[in-house]
Amino acid sequence: MRMKIASSLLLLGSSIGCYVQPYNPPPAQVGQQQPPPAQDQQPPPTYQQPDYQQPPPPPPQQQPPPPPVVQQTPPAPVYTGPVYDTVNVSVTGNNVPSVDVFYNDLAPYGSWYDDPTYGWVFAPPSSSYVPYSNGRWVYNDYGYTWVSADPFGWATDHYGRWVWANRWVWRPDTTWGPAWVQWRVGDGVVGWAPAGYTDDAYVPDVSWRFVSAPYLFATDVPRYYAASPTPYLRTATPVRRYWRAGNQTWVAGPDNAWLNRYRVQPRRENLDPYQYGRYNDLQRRQAEQRAREHQRDWDARRRQDEQVRREMAARQQRDDEARRRQAEDQRRMMDEQRRRDDEARRLAADRTRIEAERARARSDADRQRAEAEQRRIDEQQRRIAAEQTRQAAEQARRQQEEQRRQDEARRRQEQELQRRQAEDQRRQAAEQTRLAAEQARRQQQEQQRQQQEQQRQAAEQTRQAAEQARIADQQRKQQEEQQRRMQQEQQRQQAAEQTRQAAEQARIAEQQRKQQDEQNRRQAAEQTRQAAEQARIAEQQRKQQDEQNRRQAAEQTRQAAEQARIAEQQRKQQDEQNRRMQQDQQRQAQEQTRQAADQARRQQEDQRRQQQEQQRQAEEQRRLAEQQRRQQPPPPPPGNNGPPPGNSGPPPGHGGPPPGNSGPPPGHGRPPGNPNPGSGNNNNNNDDKDRDKKHGRH
Repeated sequence: MRMKIASSLLLLGSSIGCYVQPYNPPPAQVGQQQPPPAQDQQPPPTYQQPDYQQPPPPPPQQQPPPPPVVQQTPPAPVYTGPVYDTVNVSVTGNNVPSVDVFYNDLAPYGSWYDDPTYGWVFAPPSSSYVPYSNGRWVYNDYGYTWVSADPFGWATDHYGRWVWANRWVWRPDTTWGPAWVQWRVGDGVVGWAPAGYTDDAYVPDVSWRFVSAPYLFATDVPRYYAASPTPYLRTATPVRRYWRAGNQTWVAGPDNAWLNRYRVQPRRENLDPYQYGRYNDLQRRQAEQRAREHQRDWDARRRQDEQVRREMAARQQRDDEARRRQAEDQRRMMDEQRRRDDEARRLAADRTRIEAERARARSDADRQRAEAEQRRIDEQQRRIAAEQTRQAAEQARRQQEEQRRQDEARRRQEQELQRRQAEDQRRQAAEQTRLAAEQARRQQQEQQRQQQEQQRQAAEQTRQAAEQARIADQQRKQQEEQQRRMQQEQQRQQAAEQTRQAAEQARIAEQQRKQQDEQNRRQAAEQTRQAAEQARIAEQQRKQQDEQNRRQAAEQTRQAAEQARIAEQQRKQQDEQNRRMQQDQQRQAQEQTRQAADQARRQQEDQRRQQQEQQRQAEEQRRLAEQQRRQQPPPPPPGNNGPPPGNSGPPPGHGGPPPGNSGPPPGHGRPPGNPNPGSGNNNNNNDDKDRDKKHGRH
């Protein structure tokens, strides 16, 4: 019985320990059938390319030794979803408005042709061109940003995708990113390659670029590329990190933990947005204008590209669904494995319990019951072992079928690639033969044309020589005839000129005499007119002087009267001020302080303040007059019509009775409506103040 239990445990342990995780092959690139049929592919247009050339390779003697490669067995690939981190950044500038901009602006730097799989693609001049090789990495707010040294890199390295079709070609779109690459990191090394449309798109090994971590952000990073990237590809780990900013998503690259591990401290740089494919408003308008000029030429291309885009989206959706199903199968198998592990642990616990009960059994019945339980457990273990054997066989069969399918697909791809390469070589050879024949035919035609041109030039030279001789003889005869005619014409003109000069001299003399007489007459009339004008001006000046003297005298008289009035008014104001001095001393001190502080403001509002001050003074005078009227003693009893002794009334000119009359007429008392003897003086003061206000005086 113990041997049976031991054998069951051994079978269960072997079945658990021999589980091999199924190989998860990388999905095919979206829309990429490796490679597409050569007979359907249209060759790129052949025309003279610009002087752009692939940058020369760096000198090998300056390349530092690559880091040592540690040969390790790579882990079995497992499907894991990408990691997305949300960042709060705002991308500077504007996206490219449409792919028409690329059709127009990239034409001088390469060729556009119609690929049967990807539609219209851009091919650089060199067939060995490798994207993301000629430039450098910069770290800014958007993460790892590639700054290309290629004249077309502002577009191809930040929009669209590079795809492999026997060479690197670029399919355009308007989705921007700092760099559309896939990353791998290892022990002290980092590598990148074009991303394609999936994380595991097909990339030839030689298109990977690996550098040591400290040289990642070097300005001359191409000097530090590893000579052979294959050893690093075996040990490096893919990095599937993305950043999300609003509705935009781009590749994030290695995280900060990896940078800190190898003491890589990137320095943030501020770049011209155009270097990483961003337009300002003016550049965007200019690009749209350039695209509109050729929009009619690209309508058919745009419609075809839209159809290709839909087909690629459908293929990508099918591939994503296949990958999701494969991941679901793998997760289901992992769950089944965990369930079997739990069942094995439970059976082991039951066996331990049974062994303990058997050791404690006291009777045959207990032993029989334990043996029956043991037989039940052994039977269950045999069923589990059989199920595991069946599943292992099924899994091995699936793996073998998957491996055969992958080998068959790889073989077909290699055959198709070889066929396409052979077809390309045959096509290139035929094209070269055609070009050579065309060149020979053109050279022969050119030689014939040159011989004919030489013969024509010789005949033309002979004809020109005869024509020149004829023209020279004709010119000689014309010169002789012209000289004779010129001599006759000169003689005739000299005689006519002499006659005309004599008549002209007589006419000029007569005209000078008439002008002299007219000038003498005008001078006499001008002298008479000037004498009369001088007399008129002298009389006018005398009248103006008399008027000015009269006005000055009147003004002096008025000023003297005004000065006397002002002096009288000032004297009255001084008397009033002396009476109010004790009451208003504190108020005047505060007013002076406030006036000193508000001098600048008061200068701007001086006119308004003066008017207010005049109104206040008038009100104050009315108040004082009213106060004086109230302070006057009551009127004298009847029979005493004059003022008190010693008070003969107000002074002359101040509203009182005329001089010599010290009161009202006898028997009449005070005038009606004027009970205050001093009210006349106050009325006169008010009249003076009204006149001051009218003239703008204070």
